[in-house]
Amino acid sequence: MEMREMLYDIFKKFTTNEKLLRLLYYKPSSGTDNPLDSTKPNILQMEINARWDIINDTIKSTKKVDDLDTTEKCRILFYPGRRNPKGNNYYVSDQTIVIDILTHTSFDEVDMRCVWIADHVNSLLHNETVTGGVKMLFRSGDQIGAPIGYVGYRLIYEYISIQ
Repeated sequence: MEMREMLYDIFKKFTTNEKLLRLLYYKPSSGTDNPLDSTKPNILQMEINARWDIINDTIKSTKKVDDLDTTEKCRILFYPGRRNPKGNNYYVSDQTIVIDILTHTSFDEVDMRCVWIADHVNSLLHNETVTGGVKMLFRSGDQIGAPIGYVGYRLIYEYISIQ
């Protein structure tokens, strides 16, 4: 299975999940301001350009963080990680996918948004079938360094890739 195909399927899963988009986009004004509240506009029902502006700003398939120093937002970065052949067989590998969650402290201090997003991403991916019937397995999670004013958490998933 090709990495690109797997990453594309993860991208589709993220960009069509209303709860995840709400968690990434809606900034809380107080501890009682719930981003999942039905009074907030449904991002998937927004005009297509507005929806894609949100998606393009919050979900990246690269390690793009150079624009975070001037804005307060949440962002998911996902990209391929370590790839190891299984035994001596070049055609079968363990492939990892890395998902970094970056959350501005103005979100995180109010409702622990970073771990809220991490929990939801895990519910979307762990032991779920993604590309071609392959199951993603959660391998680890840990805090990571983040730009000033942000907190970060990394999730690592693994699947068996057949060349």
